Amino acid sequence: MNWIRKYHLFALVAWTIVVVGALCLMLDMSSLIRQQGQINLPSNLQSSRADQMAKGMSRVKNTQTITVVYHDADGISNHEQRQINRRLRSLLKMKGRYHIVTVTSALDGGQTAKQLLAANRHTELVNVTIKS
Repeated sequence: MNWIRKYHLFALVAWTIVVVGALCLMLDMSSLIRQQGQINLPSNLQSSRADQMAKGMSRVKNTQTITVVYHDADGISNHEQRQINRRLRSLLKMKGRYHIVTVTSALDGGQTAKQLLAANRHTELVNVTIKS
């Protein structure tokens, strides 16, 4: 115990000062938003573009579109693709239970597969539309 006090007391005091200082200097986000207005992301950001695409795909009122992203940095293997397809089929079987309106995936084939599956096969998107 003396060893800890002798060699680590300074580090403990320093970290305590850093944490207290950070808490005191932390911004008040609610007042900042009141003063500056709502935070808007740039329209060229990928999350903003994905949100715009999802809004364009949702034609049914009182629904929400959820985009499920499957990604593997080394590329989605055939085994992983089979697992994804299996999960999608089980999701389709449970459509009524989860209030799912539509599921749009690369399984639909054609142009849909080209839009939802990356050319390098590292990422696959699945759009799930559910009742709100």
